[in-house]
Amino acid sequence: EDADAADTATDTTTDTTTDGSSDVPPDVPSDITPDAEDAGAADADVETDVMMDVPMDIAEDAGPQPEFGTTLTVSESSGAELFAMAVLESGLVVILWRSGDNDILLSPIDPLTSTVSDPIVIEADAGNGSISKGGDVVAMGNHLAVIWWSKNPGDEPDASGDQNVRFKVGTIDDLSAPGVTLATEGNEDLWRPHLVAGAQDTLCALWQRDKDVKMTCSVDQGASFGDETTVEPAGVSATLSSGAFLNTGELVVSYMGKIGSQNSVYVTKTNDLGQTWSAPVDVGITSGVGQALNPTMAPGTAGQIHLAWYNSYQGTTSAWHTTSMDGSTWGAPLELPTIQSWVALKPGRAANLHISGQDNIPGYGTTHYMTSADDGQSWGVATPIPVTPGFNPPIEFHAELEANLVEGWLHLAWWEGGVNDQSLRFVTVEP
Repeated sequence: EDADAADTATDTTTDTTTDGSSDVPPDVPSDITPDAEDAGAADADVETDVMMDVPMDIAEDAGPQPEFGTTLTVSESSGAELFAMAVLESGLVVILWRSGDNDILLSPIDPLTSTVSDPIVIEADAGNGSISKGGDVVAMGNHLAVIWWSKNPGDEPDASGDQNVRFKVGTIDDLSAPGVTLATEGNEDLWRPHLVAGAQDTLCALWQRDKDVKMTCSVDQGASFGDETTVEPAGVSATLSSGAFLNTGELVVSYMGKIGSQNSVYVTKTNDLGQTWSAPVDVGITSGVGQALNPTMAPGTAGQIHLAWYNSYQGTTSAWHTTSMDGSTWGAPLELPTIQSWVALKPGRAANLHISGQDNIPGYGTTHYMTSADDGQSWGVATPIPVTPGFNPPIEFHAELEANLVEGWLHLAWWEGGVNDQSLRFVTVEP
C-alpha cells in the first residue's frame, strides 16, 4: 500500500511535466463546507453590526478553547488513507478515511477535550482502491452526509457492478444503515465522489465516470436523488471537479477539461440542479501558458465564489485564484504566494478564506496552509503542515482543512508516513 502511494505521487509528477493528460493528483481536494452557504452578505452584516466595536477573536476568547497546536493521532495503522473532514454544528469534527483493511471509517474528534473517539464503520471491506477513488463527508447542521467509492456489490438488486458510488446520511449516532448506491459500473472506472451542499436541504453528489463528470442532486437532505446528469458537453474529456452554490441557488461547477491535448479549467452553472447547463467558460486559459489543472472552489461571505487551480508548464507550476459574483464572469486571476500545486480552498468565518497546497511541483514540495482575512485579496504567512519528525524519509501524502464557522478555529488533518509507516494526524490552530 505504501509503495503504491509513493508510485502514484511519482507518476503524477511525471505526467504533470509532460502532456498533462494524467495531471490528477492522488488526492481529492475535499469540496465545499456546506454551512458556508449560510454565511452570505446578510450574515456578515449582522456580525459586523453586533460586534461593531469588539474584535471578533477577542470577543470569542471568553468561551472554551481547544489546545491549539496539540497534534492528535487518528490512526497509526499501515495503509491508512485520508479522504475528507467536516465540522458539525456542535463543533465536533469528523474525519473520513480508509483503513489498511479497506474499511471506510469516520473518526469523531472533540477539539475542546483533544479526544479522538473510536471510528464509526461506514462500510467494512469496501475494496482496495487508490486514494483517487476517494470519498467525502459534509455537515448539514448536525447531520452528516457521506459518499464513498466501493467495490462491494450494492444492497439493491440492480446495483451489482464491480464498482459503486455509495451514499448515506444521518446523525453521528445513526450512521449504521447500509446506505444507497448512486452509481454502479462494471466496465468503466468510477472516481472521486464528492458532495456540494446548498441552502436548506439541497445536496448534490458528483463523481467521475471514466472521462465524464456525473452528478445527481437531492432536495430532501439525501433522502432521495434525482436523475444522473453529465456536467460537461459532449466531446470533452472531463475529470477533477469542484462546486459551490451561489446565493441565488444556482450551482456552479468547475472541472478539469481536456480538448485535444490541452487541459484547462472550465466553469459551468445550472439553475435546475443539472437538468440544463450554461456554456462552459475557460477560466484557466487566463492564467497564462501551460496546462490548467485541479480546480477547487469555495463560497465567499459577500455572495461571491472563489476558484483556484494550478498551472503546469515545462516542469514548473504556479497556483492562481479568482472570484465571481455570478459564476459566469470571472476576475483576472492572481498568482498565489508560496503555494504552487495541489491547491485546495476552504471557507472560513466572516471574510476568512483558507487555502492549502504544495510549494513545488506535485510530490516534490511541502504542503503549506495560509489564511486571507479579506476574502482572498491578500494572504497571511504560509505555514507548513506540522508533519511528525522522525519519518525517514518524511512524506506528507495529503492534507485537509476545515474551519469552525462559528468560532473561527482552523482544523488540519493530514496523512503522513515514510517507507514502512503511515499515520493520520490532526491539529487545531488559530488562523
